[in-house]
Amino acid sequence: MGERVEFRLLGWVGLEDGGREIDTGHSRQRCVLAALLIDAREPVMTAELVSRVWGSDPPDSALNVLYGYVTRLRKVLAPSGIRLLRRGGGYLIDVEPALVDALRFKRLQATDPAAALEAWRGKPLPGIEGEWADQVRAGLIALHLSAQLRLAEEETAQGRHTAAVDRLSGVLAEHPLEERVVAVLMTALFRAGNTPQALDCYLAFRRRLSDELGIGPGARLRLLHQRILEGDSALDRQEAAPVPAGLPYDVPGFVGRATELAAMNRVLRSRTPLVISAIEGMAGVGKSALAVRWAHRVRERFPDGSLYADLGGHAPTGPADPARVLGDFLAALGTAPARIPGGLDARSALFRALLDQRRMLIILDNARSEQQVRPLLPTADSCATVITSRVPLHGLVVRERAQRIVIGTLTPAESESLLRTFVPYGDAASLRELARLCAHLPVALCVAGERAARGDRPLPDLVAELRSASNRLDLLEVAGDPLSSVRAVFSWSYRTLPEPVASMFRRLGAHPGPDIEPGAAAVLTGCSPGEAADLLGALAEARLIEPYQPGRWRMHDLLRAYSVECGGEQDEAVARLLDHYLDRLSSAISLALPGEVVIRPDAEPFPDPAQAQAWMEAERSNLVAAADMALTRSPALGRDLGRMLVRHLDMAGQQEEARRLYRSAARAAHATGDLMGQASALTALGVALIRNGELEEAHESFRRAVELWETLDDPRSQGGALGNIAMIQVFRGQYAAALADLERAAALFERSGHLSGQANVLNHIGEIHWRTGAYRIAVPLHERAMEIAAEIGDRAGVAVSRGDIGNALFRLGEYGEALEHLEASRDLARSISYVYAELTSMVNIGRVHAATGDLQAAYDLYQEVLAALRETEDRDMEAETLDCLGEIYLAWGEHERALDHHRRALELFRASGSRTFEASALNGLGEVERALGHPKEAGARHQEALELTKAMGDRFQQARALVGLARLRADQGLPAEEWGEALRLMDDMEVPEAAQLRGELNAPL
Repeated sequence: MGERVEFRLLGWVGLEDGGREIDTGHSRQRCVLAALLIDAREPVMTAELVSRVWGSDPPDSALNVLYGYVTRLRKVLAPSGIRLLRRGGGYLIDVEPALVDALRFKRLQATDPAAALEAWRGKPLPGIEGEWADQVRAGLIALHLSAQLRLAEEETAQGRHTAAVDRLSGVLAEHPLEERVVAVLMTALFRAGNTPQALDCYLAFRRRLSDELGIGPGARLRLLHQRILEGDSALDRQEAAPVPAGLPYDVPGFVGRATELAAMNRVLRSRTPLVISAIEGMAGVGKSALAVRWAHRVRERFPDGSLYADLGGHAPTGPADPARVLGDFLAALGTAPARIPGGLDARSALFRALLDQRRMLIILDNARSEQQVRPLLPTADSCATVITSRVPLHGLVVRERAQRIVIGTLTPAESESLLRTFVPYGDAASLRELARLCAHLPVALCVAGERAARGDRPLPDLVAELRSASNRLDLLEVAGDPLSSVRAVFSWSYRTLPEPVASMFRRLGAHPGPDIEPGAAAVLTGCSPGEAADLLGALAEARLIEPYQPGRWRMHDLLRAYSVECGGEQDEAVARLLDHYLDRLSSAISLALPGEVVIRPDAEPFPDPAQAQAWMEAERSNLVAAADMALTRSPALGRDLGRMLVRHLDMAGQQEEARRLYRSAARAAHATGDLMGQASALTALGVALIRNGELEEAHESFRRAVELWETLDDPRSQGGALGNIAMIQVFRGQYAAALADLERAAALFERSGHLSGQANVLNHIGEIHWRTGAYRIAVPLHERAMEIAAEIGDRAGVAVSRGDIGNALFRLGEYGEALEHLEASRDLARSISYVYAELTSMVNIGRVHAATGDLQAAYDLYQEVLAALRETEDRDMEAETLDCLGEIYLAWGEHERALDHHRRALELFRASGSRTFEASALNGLGEVERALGHPKEAGARHQEALELTKAMGDRFQQARALVGLARLRADQGLPAEEWGEALRLMDDMEVPEAAQLRGELNAPL
């Protein structure tokens, strides 16, 4: 490093090396440099850097752009021997703070105001915009003002009144409404014997305040004016008030909270008391860390000092007495012990009087109640107060207009950044899992990070231990410091609960699902739903659970572990809960999905199908968790819950969850010899496997289920499994075998009187006719299926049937009527959360739009479907949608994109073993290859499609393949017999493509 290297943040932003200015880039790149220099030799987390440069709403490209700035800055700094280093989850600039002019100024102003003013070189961070830059700039300017005032006070104390007056006159010109400047100037003038000028200074200031702000001077300045009028000789020997510096150390490795910090900055400008409470509501979420971090970032704006008190709201020793806290504050403000009053009200009044017109920052940490806080609030709008609390301080919001800044757990990315401050080089996958196991709770992340940093075991081993440990809270203890352990932090909140509320907390640990509503909570505790709602509300107030939807609460995993620890064994309560879920699910299924298996048909009904459907959607995760739990506690109950959930999970697109649940159910049933449990689990598993394109395993599951249902003499369930085997055969193009199985299924459904099953068979037969081009035959089959579904109130069946009718009419060219049916199907499916029926209708609506020339509308729908499929699973639908998009891209002349989409569709179809739409993807590839001028490749694709469709009986795609081959021959000037065969097939199917082809051939209609 050069001997004369210096970084400038005052007057201009950049680097001087040997007196030569080095170009450090444009304003945003210089902002990155400034953001690192202000914390020289301390790492700045990446998230914090992004916040400093772009604010609370950075662009999606911020990280990539930041990396570019860092790379360029490294190249700029390298010739001067300065290193910009990666440290953990952030960056560090390796330079002595003394070589940064703003840091040198800050260090000097604390001890030597004259030297500090000599080091001042002008406006801080010129040319750099943004909230962070404004904040730093305001803080440095406040320090500069403070240094000027302190130097003037020193000059006055030394009898150098003229120097002080000259200095302050210039300062007052820069800060004409700054009351502190006027006070020091009046004192200097009085001590210099210029009483009239001191009084004139006061009168002029009072006029300025009145003219510009419509207010008068503060109490302290009015008192000073009165004392000068009276010639108070004590002013000649008055000592400067002490400047308390009560903030705790800044939080090392602080990450995230950019939005909250920005909100606090906005509140600072309003000068209202500020309440911080956690949106997640639990201890250890980082309220104190946020308050202290923000206080350190803004403390320069409070040159009269800072006060901090831990109010012990949830400490084992109990909450702090506000009178004692005020005594400590008054002492810090220089009040002699003998002058500190004895009573709370007197101390509060003196405290507020001393803070009048002072710029001070007060941190009141871990408050218990409004009553504890109110005596500690200053009334001067020149002060800012930050209050942290685990409980919402509603009264302060109502009476004092406090602003609440609510914070939750960290995001996964922020959690990983925090862990990297302990283990900078840990692998990302382990850190992400460690963060998840810690519920993204800062206190747990810090404890886990410290354990990982010891290096006594590989990080993946620590993660595995935490993942498998039943005593996870034990692993998050801090040796030798029990107050820092996660368990202890939770216990402080738990111990303050009244017994009925504490009892509810203990019970909640027994609940298997991610959230709970008052009905289930009442079953757990044995109280009424209304009482349960009140108790849940009290727990939310204590920040031990959180409301996240109207009427629903949740608890994160670590608090759940603590609840289980407090609650012990609760077998009876769990048994009541599982029975409750079986009862309510029976009631919901009977109304929302008529025709499905109902275990308890006499259960208390829901008011209407919509409320039943809404309950199932809200309780889905809880029902799956209850079924899981019941498999080990009460296998028959678990079997029954799982059996009723099959169609609901399929409609909702929860296939991954369904596969996991029903694999477990099949194993449990096999272990206990429960044939019905095995049959129902295998049937349900097959349904989930079909959606994921795992046709081989699905077929085997259904085959075994059919045998078991036959052994159990359950024709209804046997017919259902046979119908699903038929659907696999349809996907494979084995239509004759499918029809045979459907005939068997229809007979079984008729024998058992299962109308919904009969409607399903009609729809499946209609689909076979659709796939073979017999669209006129398909329509009445689907119409009859729709009638049956409507008769029994099966809205899901109606949605499927209407979609099938619309799809058949689309092939027949009856686009208006087709669109009517498809849109009705989509809307109905959406209203009952039937994901697959909704998405299928959307794909087919897109086909109608494409056929009628609205390619953009079709494209938009297809993209919407693909986005939705990311949240669920249906490989065939994904492939089908990609195939449709390929046709759009071909029509737009985007041949490479079209080729890519058809190839991806073909890969997915072949991976699943679904042959039905494979021919469509092959024909699409053939059409694109022809457009690209690749006749050989195009011919091979169409020929493959032709052979496949002849084997399956798919006349529509067969005709399409023939047309493709004919066009290739025509391109070479050769006659093509394929034209006639294609026209014959199209005429037989009555599709509009026949007329289009005749037009292409210029043949008469």
